[in-house]
Amino acid sequence: MSKRSHHDMGGQPAGEVKPTEHEYAEWERSIDAMNVLLWGIKDGRKLMTVDEHRKNIEALPDAEYDKLGYYEKWVASTASTMVEKGLVRREELGEYKPLQMMESRLRELLIGKGYLTQDAIDGEVEAMRGRTPDRGARVIAKAWQDAAFRTELLKDGRAACVSLGLDVPSLRLIVVENTPEVHNVIVCTQCSCTAWPVLGLPPDWYKSPAYRARVVREPRRVLREMGLELPDGSPCACGTPAPRPATWSCRSGPQAPRAGAKSGSPRSSRARR
Repeated sequence: MSKRSHHDMGGQPAGEVKPTEHEYAEWERSIDAMNVLLWGIKDGRKLMTVDEHRKNIEALPDAEYDKLGYYEKWVASTASTMVEKGLVRREELGEYKPLQMMESRLRELLIGKGYLTQDAIDGEVEAMRGRTPDRGARVIAKAWQDAAFRTELLKDGRAACVSLGLDVPSLRLIVVENTPEVHNVIVCTQCSCTAWPVLGLPPDWYKSPAYRARVVREPRRVLREMGLELPDGSPCACGTPAPRPATWSCRSGPQAPRAGAKSGSPRSSRARR
C-alpha cells in the first residue's frame, strides 16, 4: 500500500472551517497570472504543465508545506520548475526570503529572457480582477430561466459559459446538478483548485487545511458550520474529480419548472485547471 502524501489532507483530523477572506496582494495576483501564461492556456507558449507545477508543490518538505501560504507555495514551485527546465539558473534566483521577494526576481528573469512580458502579466491580472462570483451567478440565473441553456451547461460547461460572452480559457469545465435526491459538495483535498476561469481566485476557506481534510469525511457537518442546513435524509455527495480537480459551487434559487423536478435546485460545477 502506498503511503499517503503529506499534502493530501482528505479525511485527516482538523479543526473548524472558518469562512474567512482576504484581499489578494499584487504579488499573489502576479504569480497566479504568470502561471496561467506559463501553462499556455491563454493560447500562448507552453513553458510548463500544471502537473509539473503541482509536483513541485507536493515535493516541498512537510514542515515547509505547512508553514507556507497558498501562493508562497506557488512561487517556490514555479521557481523550482523553471530551474528544472533550464529556463533560469538557481544562482540567478538567489536566496530570497520571504518568497514574495522571489516572485519579483523570478518575474524580472522571465521577462528579461523573453519568456513573458509585463504587458501580458498585467493583462492577465486585470482579467483576473473581472472574474468574480457574480459571473457564476449570471450563468446559474440563465440556467434557471432557459431550459435549453441548462441542458447545454450540463453537457459542456465551457461552451455554455462562452455562449454568454464569458472569457473562459481552453479548459474542461464539468457541471453537476443538485437535485432533491442528492446535494453535491466539491473539494480538492490536494491542491485547492477552483473553477477560476468563471469565479476568479479561490476563497481562503476553500484552500484551508480544515476544509480539505474534513469535508470528505463529514460534509453535512461542515456545510452546517458554514450556514447551509440540508434537509434530514438528503444525501450529500462529495466530489473530488481525478486526477486534477478544481471546483465551482453555486447556491440554490428558482428555476424554470421541468418534468419530475422541484423548483429551487442548486447547481455546482467543477473544472480542471
